[in-house]
Order: sequence, then C-alpha cells, then structure tokens
Amino acid sequence: MDTLPLETLQQIFEYACTDGGSTGCSLSATSRAARAAAHASRFHSVALKAGSADFQQLAALLSLYENQCLPVYGDRPRMMHLYLALSPMSPSRKTTERIRVAPPRYFEGIRALLRVVSANLQTLVIHARYSVPIFDCTFPSLKEVTALGILNPDLLIYDEDVGPLFPSATHLHIISNGDAGSSLPAWLAHAPRATRVRVSALSEWDGQLMHDLIGVLGLPLGSPPRDGVVEHPTTLPLPRKAVHLQYIALQPRAQRWPIMAGVPYRRTRSDLFIAWLKTVARLSAHMGLKVEYVPPCEPDPSFKEWCGLVYWQWVDRMMGGSGCWEG
Repeated sequence: MDTLPLETLQQIFEYACTDGGSTGCSLSATSRAARAAAHASRFHSVALKAGSADFQQLAALLSLYENQCLPVYGDRPRMMHLYLALSPMSPSRKTTERIRVAPPRYFEGIRALLRVVSANLQTLVIHARYSVPIFDCTFPSLKEVTALGILNPDLLIYDEDVGPLFPSATHLHIISNGDAGSSLPAWLAHAPRATRVRVSALSEWDGQLMHDLIGVLGLPLGSPPRDGVVEHPTTLPLPRKAVHLQYIALQPRAQRWPIMAGVPYRRTRSDLFIAWLKTVARLSAHMGLKVEYVPPCEPDPSFKEWCGLVYWQWVDRMMGGSGCWEG
C-alpha cells in the first residue's frame, strides 16, 4: 500500500466499496493511512435501513457524511449508489396503539440526506410499504431507479415545486406490491428520458397499471380478458405517449393457488392475464418497440424476499453485471 500512488489506491477502494458500506467502514477502521486513502471512496455505495426507530443511526450517518465533506479533508466524498429501505411505521408497545408513526424529524433527516447526495447519485433503490414525503430535490445525475412497493412517485414529493425527480434516468424498475393503483405514466413523467423499463410482480388485479400500459404503448388492445378469449386489435395503433422507450420487460406474479391433484384443470384469471401479456409483447414487436414477457419467479416472493433480490441486483449492477436487465 505504501508503494502505490494515491490515485491507484482510490480506484481500488472504489471498486471494493460496492457492498453497501461495510468495506468502507472496515477500511476507515484499519489505520490512519487507509482511512485517509479511502476518504473519497468509503461512501461510494451505501445501503441504509431507515426504520422509525433508527433515527439516531440516520442522524449519525448524515452528520458523518457532512463532516467528511468539509474542505479540510481534501477531496469531497461522493455517494454514487444508495439503497434506501424506508419503514416509517413500526409496531407500538402501547396497547392502545397498533402502529407507531415516525416523528417529523425522521422525515426531515431522510430529506436532508437525499439533498446532500442528490448531485452525484448514479443509482437509487428505494422501497417502502407506505408512501412518505421524502423528495424535495431532483437527482440530475441519476441513471437507474428501482422502486419496490411504491405505487406513485408523486406521493413521495414533499415540495410541490420540484420538477421531474429523475431527469437523466435511463433505467426504471418498478416492482408492484400487488395492490391496485400503480401509475406508470407518473413514473415516466419523473423519468422523461427512460429508455428501458421493467415492471415486476404484476398482478392480474391491477387493472389501472394495465390500462396505463396500453396508453403508454399506444396499443389498440382491450383490458386483460375474463372470458377465456385474448382480445386482438381491431383498430390501427394509437400514438405512443412515451416515444423515448426502447425496451419494456413485463413480469407477472406467480400463481398463488396451485392446481390441486384430482381437480380438473381450468384456465384461471392468472392464466388469461399471462396470455394477455404475451399478446402485448407480440403486438409491440411490430411497432418498433421491444416488449419482453419475463416468466414469474417461482414460488411467488414475499416482500422481504423481493428486498433481498433487489439488493443483490443492485450490487451486481455496480460490479458491471446485468442485474435485472438481461434483455
């Protein structure tokens, strides 16, 4: 280490700090020399679980990062990749309350952290079971966004005057939480330059998202069928609302009710929905847009399992892999 130029060491440490922060913490605790050499790289990637009871850890991270950005330390550290797990509600110990909502300072801390890192952030993974107002700034350098369990990005905005949140993002991965109300046009409005979009864990019950998909692609196609017949186009294609899109991957949820032995097989709503998705992919191929049908994960992952899967896809992308973008 004593014989390598500082620039070389910084490049090595940047490649090493792609695990969400544990390597950066280890390097800073090795020695004064290692801490100084890893100063600009130790926050290269950060995986943060920000629960309502973790405000002290959140405040400590924010204080440390702001302190390390002071000119006295030389090169300013840059957080390039952020994995943010939000849990603003937690079980309450009081018998009169079923859940405990995070205090206002929790949301203020999240917003402050995002403002500090917004200029340099390249990838962002955010997941939450509840939509919380955390965005009061834009992310001009962000290239990839993954959202798990978030129906509409507008619900995350704190300042109504904020423009498109991700003006330079090219990759957008939306993972549905199985409920109705997902808004694809809203996501695309905040990522106006997105060329590759993936929607995972699609539910046959989310008719709004399917309606949005038809409108975005300009497909002359009806809603997913309920009578066993896949609808085919009867009119000419409509104008596409998102002309910048080049690739869309559609992955439905796995069937949650397995076929029982001895029971005659019948086409379920899930089967019809999958057939409809394949029709969408086939029709789009004739319109200059690649739409790929991705088989569901078997068995159907839980929300916690999706969190783990998304984390490793995030790490894989940092390491130069394809992550979820195999198409």
